[in-house]
Amino acid sequence: MRPESLSKRMAGMILFSNNFNHHTNSMNMKNTQQLKTSFLFLFIFISSFQLISAQNPTLFTVKGHVSGYGNIGVPHDVRIYVNGILNDAVITGNGNFSIITSDSNIKVELKQGTDCLNGVNVGDIIRMQNHIIGKTQLDEPNKLLAGDVNHDLKLSILDIIMIRSLILGKNDIFVNNRSWSFVDADFPINTLNWNQVNHFIQVNTSDPKVIEFKAIKLGDVDLNAHAD
Repeated sequence: MRPESLSKRMAGMILFSNNFNHHTNSMNMKNTQQLKTSFLFLFIFISSFQLISAQNPTLFTVKGHVSGYGNIGVPHDVRIYVNGILNDAVITGNGNFSIITSDSNIKVELKQGTDCLNGVNVGDIIRMQNHIIGKTQLDEPNKLLAGDVNHDLKLSILDIIMIRSLILGKNDIFVNNRSWSFVDADFPINTLNWNQVNHFIQVNTSDPKVIEFKAIKLGDVDLNAHAD
């Protein structure tokens, strides 16, 4: 083969290779652009979905009920706290309430801090003194809960001092601005485990059960307070 023919053939092969690479690169660039566009649309779709979900969260309704002990009804002015934040849910006259939330798990607490002297008198102090010295034990868990006015999970002279100060007008409220205490009514409470009961209820909002609270008037160990 003559040198000039070989040179022409090699030049043709180089030209073909360049054209092929150019065509391949063009296709790769096109595919890359299409892929980028697809990812962009996917990102926009996911972002839009998240925005819509955030603006329209799934809402759960948690129903609850609070009752007093014995013949005592439901105290007034009870506030409902969800995860430590005051909730706008209202307790009806028969003790029912409903909480609407978007959280999957919530901690519900009830608080009431008015009319602290309700049901509290010198007789309560005498009964607590007799209990502490072992003369006559308080025979119901509700009475023990009522006597623990400083909420240190035991009955002591400190509780008596706080009740006496309240009766004498030196104080008008117990610890943490509490007048009533609200505990989990489903807890199997007795005189041995009364200080283990929760003063809140942890709720899985997908569980449809009604949560139950029991209201205890602090300082009223003879259980003669009234709710109104």
